[in-house]
Amino acid sequence: MSALFLIALVSPAAHAWSHTGWVWDVDDLPLEYSIYDPGGDLVAGMDNDYVEEATATAFSRWTTGMPCGGLSVDYNGLDRRAAAVPTNDGDYIVSYGTQSGIDGGVLAYTRCFASSRLAFVREGRSYYYASDCDITFNGEYTWISDEDIDAGLCSGQTSLLGVATHEVGHLWGLAHSCDDPNDDDPTKGEEPCDTPGPDGQPLRDSTMFWSLGRCDPGPEGGFTADDQESLYRLYGPTCDIVVESDVVRGGAGMEVCFSLTCSEEAPSDVEWRFGDGTTSDEQAPCHTYETKGQFSVNVEMEGQSDSCGTWTDDDRETALVVVCGAPEPATGFNGLFTYAHHDGLVYQMVNQVDTTVYGCIETVTWEVYKGGSASGEPINVVTAWSPKIELPSEGSYTVKLIVGGPGGVEAEELTFQAEDKRGEATRACATGGAGAAPGLMGLLVGLGAALRRRRR
Repeated sequence: MSALFLIALVSPAAHAWSHTGWVWDVDDLPLEYSIYDPGGDLVAGMDNDYVEEATATAFSRWTTGMPCGGLSVDYNGLDRRAAAVPTNDGDYIVSYGTQSGIDGGVLAYTRCFASSRLAFVREGRSYYYASDCDITFNGEYTWISDEDIDAGLCSGQTSLLGVATHEVGHLWGLAHSCDDPNDDDPTKGEEPCDTPGPDGQPLRDSTMFWSLGRCDPGPEGGFTADDQESLYRLYGPTCDIVVESDVVRGGAGMEVCFSLTCSEEAPSDVEWRFGDGTTSDEQAPCHTYETKGQFSVNVEMEGQSDSCGTWTDDDRETALVVVCGAPEPATGFNGLFTYAHHDGLVYQMVNQVDTTVYGCIETVTWEVYKGGSASGEPINVVTAWSPKIELPSEGSYTVKLIVGGPGGVEAEELTFQAEDKRGEATRACATGGAGAAPGLMGLLVGLGAALRRRRR
């Protein structure tokens, strides 16, 4: 069983389940689908009425078995005019046995086309509204009804209903529940298939498990909690983190306030984790960050709904809050910068400012003064991370580095004697006595001109 994804995909979040990246606009439901009519048997050896009934059952398992999702479909009957192979024509077609030559081992595949309409962004991933989906069964396999399997009449065939139910899950936007060792698809679940899901059942028991054996009707217990959480994360009651503060990047002691926006009524119980080891059970908490770093914010929720009963949800915003300290030397250095003779009267400045917290350095300015102090007017001003500075003549010079960001502004100066030595590069000399770390200069010079790092 497989799904073919025709939209840009990113790596999945760290959940047991995973999504394809498309989702249906519930305002456009019910989704109307047809079955391609080849002009004879839909499936060799099966009555057409059973094939239509099994298809309807596969859809209804999702629409009635997942009441929180609010999904709905209408069956438009057999259609001889439709394309036998998947196309982005706005007709949602299920096609049985009409295409051979599919990759070996693939029982069926779902091909969906996504529009350019952004549905939402969740956990840093963009989801787009689907515009068309077609399900195609591999014509090289033989199929059997679940009734015949239960009666012991199976001799190597594959459950038509079991595969159809799985493929309809792909149509709604669900990817595989766990790691398929034969597939490098970036949307698949990354957990081993023996990993217990939320209800303790192994992920291989999920409807969205990537494989189905011969004479196997599929999961005996129906949908697992992993299937349910995957679907409800797209269509069920959900809440997303909202930042109420104007600033999420600043110096230590910064207060950030949060709230939730929910598709239904607010949850009854919440637990916020602010990323610095502190938590809150308030619906709309404010939290003060005292230490520098990048902090991801997570909230877990539980609520009640007339249609869903007890529901749970969680939302996570990665690296949402950035707290900056005053600029300081990176670990292992006693000064903000060092220098090295490059060639002639050209000297290489090497920035040693700590950049472990991304986005905390906004401005970098180098001022060059003639003489032994940073007084008067500078003879040169450069805005770059680690520039090469050419001096006008031999003599004493003072270079002053001024570094600023949300955590404050720091400055440091260094005086040295410039000599015109062509082709005689010297060793780095550091403020405070520390030398440049191997590879540091090459790393930092590539950062280019004056920095303005901003969260994406």
